[in-house]
Parts: sequence; C-alpha cells; structure tokens
Amino acid sequence: MDPWGHPHWAPAFDVVASAAIGITIPQDRYGHRGRLHSLWYCDGQQAGVYRWYETGFMVSPLIPRTTAYYPIAFEPCENAGKALSNTIAEWQVAWPFTPIDQGEEDGFIERWLEWFGQAAGGELPSPSSMPGRSTDGSWRKV
Repeated sequence: MDPWGHPHWAPAFDVVASAAIGITIPQDRYGHRGRLHSLWYCDGQQAGVYRWYETGFMVSPLIPRTTAYYPIAFEPCENAGKALSNTIAEWQVAWPFTPIDQGEEDGFIERWLEWFGQAAGGELPSPSSMPGRSTDGSWRKV
C-alpha cells in the first residue's frame, strides 16, 4: 500500500521502516507539550544506501496554527510527503535528516539525554525557532 496518499507526494527515496522517539511534558502556558522526532530507515541521502535517520516535521510558518509538539513525528504518510516535496505545503521538515550510524550514535544519545534531563527537571524549552537546524540538502529530492 502506498503510504504517501498520492504519487505526487512520494519522496525520491525508499522508506523501509519507521519509528518515533519523543518526550511528553505537562503542557506549558504556550501549549507546548514536548518534542517528537521520526526515525526512518531509508536511503534518504544516497540511493541504495540504507541507514537510520532522525528527522522531525512542523506546520509551515505560513499556516496560522500550531501543534503541541515541536517538532512532531510522522510515519511515512501524505503529510510527510508534502513536507518533503518541492512545493509550498502545510507541513515542512523541522529537523534535518540526521544519520544514526552504529558506533557513531553519540550525538543522538547525548542530545536526547540532555532533553530528557531538561524535561525531568521541568525545564524542557519550546524551540526558540523552527526549523531547529538547517534542513537544506539533508535528504534526496527528485
């Protein structure tokens, strides 16, 4: 079954598996409830080279609405396809496709341990800007 909803939204790469990692906190005064990132096993940067990637999504700044989680996670779906497309859409990528390679996962682990620690201390901030890091060129496009 095609998860992208329409062939127009299918990205230039193949996603074999997906998962999510996240932190949920009590809602703050701005409606922030934490962060969710997607984990995709795909050939997102080089055709035929499969690895795990961390990424995240957000509502486009052109859309007058918010989400409780910044960024949010998507499994492969139409909304994710829209974010990955070359069009201006409701969704966009908020965290670059960041490889998580066995033996080189220290950055991933340290980042999430810091966020978990901040959340445990009641100090997990809402990202001050989105996207959180430049996403330009982090995934393969048509």
